[in-house]
Amino acid sequence: TGLAVDGNVKAIANGIDILYQRWQSATMSWQPKWDIIQQYTRRHLTQKLTAEFNTLLKEKNS
Repeated sequence: TGLAVDGNVKAIANGIDILYQRWQSATMSWQPKWDIIQQYTRRHLTQKLTAEFNTLLKEKNS
C-alpha cells in the first residue's frame, strides 16, 4: 500500500505522516522504511540544498 505525492516537501511530509498513522493503527502489515523516510528530514533536505547552492555559486564564479 502506497501513497502518491507530488514533489512538494509539505505534501511528502503529509504523505509520510498518513502512512505512519496507518502503520501505527495496524492497518498496514509492514513497517516504514526509515532509510527512505530519512531522505526527507529537514536536516537532509537542508544539506542537499546547501550542496546545490554551493555548486551553483562555484559555477557562477568560474
